[in-house]
Amino acid sequence: MPSANSRFVRAKVPGIAKKLSEQVVAFVQALRKEDLFKSPGVAETLDWASALTELDVVALDPATVSDTLGVLLKYQDDITRLDGTKVKALLDEVQVGAKGSGVIAWPHPKVASPKTFSTLRARCEQPAFRVGPERCSMRLRR
Repeated sequence: MPSANSRFVRAKVPGIAKKLSEQVVAFVQALRKEDLFKSPGVAETLDWASALTELDVVALDPATVSDTLGVLLKYQDDITRLDGTKVKALLDEVQVGAKGSGVIAWPHPKVASPKTFSTLRARCEQPAFRVGPERCSMRLRR
């Protein structure tokens, strides 16, 4: 069963293959766990999915991901940090995860600077941002 995230990508990117949308969502989620200066957001994910669709990509492979990372990541340092072996490892992780539950968190975890941490924490305490009685949908890290 496709996740809500891949359905969202398919709704926003006309013509994208179901398999590709699932792979894009899973790869971006895996990429957000990496130590990057700026993790890709929803807009970058949709831009990347659109670019891959325009290139007639039906499934992610290391060469295609490496060639198109500039659409997904904003900073050259982040792009160079992900060499071919790292991209391959992330794709392998995504394919292993695809055989699991298929549950992927969306939107991505927020990374707060010290200046905005207290503001985000205050917003997180509001009921609208809570997932459950004890958890906040915005995971903050310093």
